[in-house]
Amino acid sequence: MSYLRPGMNDKQKATALGKDDRSAATICLTLGSVSSDYFELFDKFDIVGPAIYRLYATVCSESIHKTGLVLRACDIGLNGLTRDKLMHAINNRGAGVDVEAIVREMEKIADIINATKSLFRE
Repeated sequence: MSYLRPGMNDKQKATALGKDDRSAATICLTLGSVSSDYFELFDKFDIVGPAIYRLYATVCSESIHKTGLVLRACDIGLNGLTRDKLMHAINNRGAGVDVEAIVREMEKIADIINATKSLFRE
């Protein structure tokens, strides 16, 4: 089930995904202000309402940066991270997901991308 509809602004997306959980909506809006892709990732993985807050607070140690990286890692399947594994971690206080390893790997990928971009600058 998709919580997002065409034409929604960022606040409406965050409210829909937050499902009356103000903390979850705030987290959505914060990540969504960095990139609207995050709204789609929460929606794609059906991480809504209190699950958003648990991902942020329990799994990612209240770090917006880590929360964003974990969502992106799940999207590309980094370190075998699937939606099911992520949901298990969300529902079991982070069990089964090594967030610090994911963050290190995602930051390495970002460094490689940034180094590659510099090769093509004029």
